[in-house]
Amino acid sequence: NTEEIELHHNDYLLALSFSVLNYDSPEKNQYKYKLEGFSDKWEYTTSTEPVVYTNLEAGTYTFKLRAANNDGIWNNEGTSLTIIKKPAFWETNFFIITMILLTAFAIFWGVRAYNRRLVSRYKETTAYNKKLNAEIHERKKAEKSLQEKNNELVSINNDLEQFAYICSHDLKEPIRGVYSFTNLIEKTVQDEATRKKTMPYFQFVYNYLKTQQNIIAALGTFTEINKKQTLTIVPIHVNDIYKSVKNNLEELIKNKNAVVNFTNSTDTHIIQSSEYELTLVLENLVKNGIKYNTSDTPHIYVNLTSEEKGWLFTVKDNGVGIEEKYHEYIFRPFKTLQNKSKTNSSGLGLAICTKIITRLGGKIWLKSTPNQGSIFYVFLEKQTPNEENTEETPKLAARQ
Repeated sequence: NTEEIELHHNDYLLALSFSVLNYDSPEKNQYKYKLEGFSDKWEYTTSTEPVVYTNLEAGTYTFKLRAANNDGIWNNEGTSLTIIKKPAFWETNFFIITMILLTAFAIFWGVRAYNRRLVSRYKETTAYNKKLNAEIHERKKAEKSLQEKNNELVSINNDLEQFAYICSHDLKEPIRGVYSFTNLIEKTVQDEATRKKTMPYFQFVYNYLKTQQNIIAALGTFTEINKKQTLTIVPIHVNDIYKSVKNNLEELIKNKNAVVNFTNSTDTHIIQSSEYELTLVLENLVKNGIKYNTSDTPHIYVNLTSEEKGWLFTVKDNGVGIEEKYHEYIFRPFKTLQNKSKTNSSGLGLAICTKIITRLGGKIWLKSTPNQGSIFYVFLEKQTPNEENTEETPKLAARQ
């Protein structure tokens, strides 16, 4: 009997029921309704179940209803109900205008405060710049002093390299002399009993001399690599590198009854690198795998694989292995885990490898377990050939 209803903003559900006073076949009654402001489309139904609307927005709606009796005659005048959904307080014009004013006021005071801060910041920046200019002046003086000291250190380093280079060459002759005279002294011992007694001492001398020769040779190689400003990058056939390594170690492989397998798991046979230096690295790693190996038949596996940004050589052996705590230690100069007099090791082999691989823009590391062998990994970035360095590639020599 009402023509208007009001809903609060938190009234979520609205259900409207209706009926027609027609008792002659009421099941044939028909209805059509629409809620103007929500939808302009008439909805048809024969059911008297409530019409439900949910979550209506704030505003004024008109629910219109028309009915037809069992003969299908429609009452086009129908009836209507005005529905007013009250807005929440935050949806009212008063609230919106108030918030706009408050926001404008906040912006005004924010801009004003910001301008004051800018002025204060400008003064601070000016003072800081003065201080910074003074520091820059002092820093330039310090940099100049540091550059002078750096030049002095470079000069000292060059002198040390020159000294090491001279030592590696000038000490060869005295050692050869000691070796020759020791050999002559050994030959002068004719008495069998005396010879048998002194032979171990002569052997100790020979071993120490051999170790010194290896150290001098390795020192020469180390200083030679340091002196090079750039390395010659050229296209290299992988099989040529493998062949050079095998030929250089042919005597050691034969004496130790070793088996060395070279494989290439890539789809190319050409890589870009420094031939002399790369061959020297692989030669040192293969040699170590044979020397530090107590098995009757040392097995060495050298393989090349292709990575996304470079090439990866792996050198695997069945040697004595290395404890994890020494994995970084052995790459330092003159560091070895074995007695140098027994292995004739210079302690520079892996240091030379590290120096070369670093110069080539790569890295070297290993995985190893005692008594289970070692795997050395040599990663080289893919490079392009250069023609700046035209130094003659020196002949490879067996080095530790």
